[in-house]
Amino acid sequence: MFTCFAACGGELTNPSGIIQSPNYPNYYPHSRDCRWYITAPEGKRITVTIMDFEIEHQGSCYYDYVEFINGHLDRSPTIAKYCGNVSSTTVIESTSRCMTIHFNSDGSISNGGFRLRYTTSEPAICGGAIRPTVGQIGYITTPNYNETILPNGTIALSGLYPNNYQCEWTIVGDTNLNSSIIIRFQPDRFKLEHHGECIYDFLQINEGLTSDGLLAGQFCSNLTNNVPPQVAIPGNQMWLAFISDQSVQHEGFNISYQYAPCGGVIRGDNGVITSPNYPQPYDHDMGCAWEIIADEGLQIELTVNNFDLEESSKCAYDYLALYNGDSHTSPQIAKVCSASAVGTTYTSASNVMRVEFVSDISQAGNGFKLTYRVKSQGCGGVFTDIRGNITSQNYPNTYPSNIECEWDIIVPDGYRVFIFADGIFDIESGGAGSNNCYYDYIQFFDVDANGVATQLSDKLCGHTLDPSSFKSGRNHMRVKFRSDQWTGGQGFNLVWTTRCGGKYHADSGLIFSPGYPTNYHHNLTCDYELIAEPTQFVVLQFDENNFRIEPGSTCQFDSVSVYEGNVNGTRLGKFCGLTAPGPVATRGTMFIQFKTDQSIADDGFKATFVKSDCGGSFNGSSGSISSPTHPVDYHNNLNCTYSIEVSTNRSVNLRFEEFELEAGVNQGCQYDYVAVYDGDVISNSSLIGKYCGSALPSQIRTVSNKMTVVFKTDASVTKGGFRALYTETYGPAQGCGGQVNVTTGAIGMIQSLSDSSGRYLNDQDCVWHLTAPDNKIIRVSLSDVSIENHGACQYDGLELFDGISAQDPKITPTICGNSPATQYLSSSNMMRIRFYADSSVNANGFIIHYTPTDRLCGGVFAIGDDDGPVNISSPGYPSTPDQNPTNCRWSLGAPSGKQIRLTINDLLISGDSDCSTNFLHLRDKSSFVSEGPAQDLQICNISTPFIFDSYGDEVEINFRFSALSSASFRGFQLTYELANCNRTYSALDGRVVSPGWPNRYPHNMNCVITIAIPDPNKRIAMYFNQFDIEDHNSCRYDYIEVFDGSLSNSIGKHCGAVIPDPIVSNTSTVLIQVKSDSSINLGGFEMTYVASNSGCGGTLTATSGTFSSPPPGISNCVWVLDLPTRRRPTIQFPVMDLRQNSTACAGAHVEIRDGGNSLAPLMGRYCDGSVPSLTASSNKLYVKYVVVTPVHSESKFTARYSSGQQPLASSALIRLRSIVA
Repeated sequence: MFTCFAACGGELTNPSGIIQSPNYPNYYPHSRDCRWYITAPEGKRITVTIMDFEIEHQGSCYYDYVEFINGHLDRSPTIAKYCGNVSSTTVIESTSRCMTIHFNSDGSISNGGFRLRYTTSEPAICGGAIRPTVGQIGYITTPNYNETILPNGTIALSGLYPNNYQCEWTIVGDTNLNSSIIIRFQPDRFKLEHHGECIYDFLQINEGLTSDGLLAGQFCSNLTNNVPPQVAIPGNQMWLAFISDQSVQHEGFNISYQYAPCGGVIRGDNGVITSPNYPQPYDHDMGCAWEIIADEGLQIELTVNNFDLEESSKCAYDYLALYNGDSHTSPQIAKVCSASAVGTTYTSASNVMRVEFVSDISQAGNGFKLTYRVKSQGCGGVFTDIRGNITSQNYPNTYPSNIECEWDIIVPDGYRVFIFADGIFDIESGGAGSNNCYYDYIQFFDVDANGVATQLSDKLCGHTLDPSSFKSGRNHMRVKFRSDQWTGGQGFNLVWTTRCGGKYHADSGLIFSPGYPTNYHHNLTCDYELIAEPTQFVVLQFDENNFRIEPGSTCQFDSVSVYEGNVNGTRLGKFCGLTAPGPVATRGTMFIQFKTDQSIADDGFKATFVKSDCGGSFNGSSGSISSPTHPVDYHNNLNCTYSIEVSTNRSVNLRFEEFELEAGVNQGCQYDYVAVYDGDVISNSSLIGKYCGSALPSQIRTVSNKMTVVFKTDASVTKGGFRALYTETYGPAQGCGGQVNVTTGAIGMIQSLSDSSGRYLNDQDCVWHLTAPDNKIIRVSLSDVSIENHGACQYDGLELFDGISAQDPKITPTICGNSPATQYLSSSNMMRIRFYADSSVNANGFIIHYTPTDRLCGGVFAIGDDDGPVNISSPGYPSTPDQNPTNCRWSLGAPSGKQIRLTINDLLISGDSDCSTNFLHLRDKSSFVSEGPAQDLQICNISTPFIFDSYGDEVEINFRFSALSSASFRGFQLTYELANCNRTYSALDGRVVSPGWPNRYPHNMNCVITIAIPDPNKRIAMYFNQFDIEDHNSCRYDYIEVFDGSLSNSIGKHCGAVIPDPIVSNTSTVLIQVKSDSSINLGGFEMTYVASNSGCGGTLTATSGTFSSPPPGISNCVWVLDLPTRRRPTIQFPVMDLRQNSTACAGAHVEIRDGGNSLAPLMGRYCDGSVPSLTASSNKLYVKYVVVTPVHSESKFTARYSSGQQPLASSALIRLRSIVA
């Protein structure tokens, strides 16, 4: 599933909103061209206020600039153009309901960008919506228009229209049946700037409600003041726009409109058209327009049955005009006013004919009756063959006059259309204006999946046709040919062929193999280009149900390959077979090449692509954000800013659904990170949190109604990224959650957010974080608890956590219903309180009083470099605590880069068998934050002392005593101190890292790490995941040396950056000596170990790790990934090369099952080539290596797994296996 990000630019129809430069408030990217099209409600104008503006300065704003355009048209006037620094009080206003904001940056200097706010509350200066009744006549004038009728009857105009104006009007009648809209011009009431092609000041008229409708005309003044008497459109909708540029001004215009009860759009094989009132005389000053539409490839035949109009020379007064097309600008077939037209039949050249009737203010006749029918053999049509030809009528003789033809060539998906002239090409050339194909021309268009046509060529004519320009981007090309009433040529014969592939400019779409879903052909090379800006991202997803390409161990037969940029760019993958690969992503254009050989052909492929930008603005009440290319690994060197704004007096709630970034919590997330800020200003004071690693962040809530999320990556490791949902909610400003300082001696109060009736509001999710002074605990008293009741508190509920996060244990089960007054104590100086309510039933809520109190036990302690061992024991040790229940928490911190050693000397707490009532809980806190709970141990008794060495520099110790279940209770006693680098591991599997990991290892180190499995029948397999130790050809300086059983039996010495091959011991004890000198120190190593009877396979419980194939001769190994609850393993195979040369994998394979045993559902069997990333549906995954026949000595595979954390269960503390004995 793809997530589409807010793009640079777009269409905005909300009554207000925020617009900002890409990546704001960080530096905007180079080479961007963004356009925001704002549309206000009818009758309103747009007001833009600059909030922040800082882009590259240049005197004429030639390089980077923001341009404010008074409308949406290509020729809409510019209101203002800014660069450099602009005052935050600057206001820009449109004159009508449309504005375009155009941001352009070049390839050099960047800056902080801009932030704008727009509103649409003010009335429009000009334009508006007109809703006439049938027969109604009204008037439209330009701003400042004024006229005076002089005594002699002439009209004197005064007043000048302003520069840079755009006024838009819409005229909409109440029915589309038997209706037309007429615009009438009077030359002495129409005074605009003169120009032959009307490119300065002009009036534009379109059919429909927008400028996208059919163009009826563009009018201005010229040397002969040649405007038509009227413009008529069939139907009940018309759009008009007056546009003035920045220079010359004139008096403007006064035009009339009429909603006439005649005309309309007609479809059908035959019919009758009559003048208004027929057979009675028609009205004076009348106009009607009919548009007759037949199916593609047919012609329309119109016969005059009765005809009585005022006759005149050149039909100057009343007349009937017929056009060969859908507009009054289409070639005219005839213009008639004489009764001699009776019995005449007129035929269109295409499938559309337009009929217009005009009467003046004097004499009227009885009108007319026309009949029409459709017939075949018109020009134009739809063709679906993969090759063919189209010719002009009468080719190679002279083509007819006044024709307009369209051919649509639609070939199978996966192909493009290539067209060229074969033989004579002869189309009349010349004409007025800048285009010398004014009279007759041919034109080519590329048509996308939505039917939108884009020009492939200008209007073409003359005697030659360059074939190199005319190839469609996808499988649909349109060809348009038009001739006027004068000279014609011999025409043309165009031949089309097809080639596979395509060029795609859209932001999303589908691509197919040639001929999909039928079999593709042999010996193809098909190139597809997904065109994107250099700062955009493209994600390609092959359809898993529609991927069948001839298999091959290296895809040597048929294949589809994906590249960055072009075929010479980095190849991201080469795919074949029957299993669709995972998503593939590029930064900038993606190039895809599909190749087939001469043998087997299959169904091919179907794929979806999506383009997106980095960051964006989000103004809705809810939505989602994600890293670019998610779920594909993100790219290096990103800096994306997501600006979220919800309604005033609300807060933003952000919940991460998926999260996998480069680890680095212990280093302050300095590599890749997501930073979340409260508000739209990025500063240390507004920072809510900075997150990295793979642990899912808790829900995040702002105080204000704005949130800024920054995603930054460095130049090295990349991961899967993130996806988060945001919602509009109540926040601390409304009394829902927040930070609470529990000061000494003070009594505070928290209560539910309620309405005027005293009942709490629905749809709340409020979290309070209470913090007391160090070495204090918090006492809370609940009273007046009335919350919607449910057995599991599923709908509404109150939760108390013994700590600051949702991962901390609950002090009591979730509370709902009606509860008596109760007191609770935290075990540390922090407590989390959460109240949630759904959208239905509510009640009176609750009141909580809180106060700090002295702690019975626990505390926060820092361990210095020179400190010796320190004792900790349970209250009253070795007797029962005086207070029941007892909750204690000790938080221990070591200097950065150091580890902590706990030696548990005595522990006897009688409780239930799974240590859920009375227990000692040890947690490696740094590891918990960055990599998930890798060391998290909950115990209630021991027979011999044992050691717990931390991974990081923080450890948390929790002691809970609820009830005495037997007489045998002593509590516990332990010591803590800084750990030296000697370690001992005795669990059956685990993760081992070098001292100081993931930072550099220390200088002058000499440590021995011991893995000692109690069962003497076990062998230990070690798989290195990362390895970076100072290199030397004999490992003289820094190294690790591995010993089997004792320090006298070395089985390998390693240094450098090459990851060692798997190491398998012959005994149940391995010693790893780690040495460094005083000079270079590097990143160290990370290793996964697992014990089994054979040294091959075993159970892995760490949240991430590595394993690989055993040496030749060992077969049938089984690894079971048995991860903590809420962890779903995802496995990848960077190397899969078992040298089978067969898709059946008959000699050897790796089998993956979705569960913990051999009966679990099969996810796949693999032996060679690319293996998709596989994610289990639970916390277990079964991997089996099977060898049926002896394998090649160089056959191998490498597996790496990670795990994402699922949403928290509502149960008590999650207990995980410890990897430390």
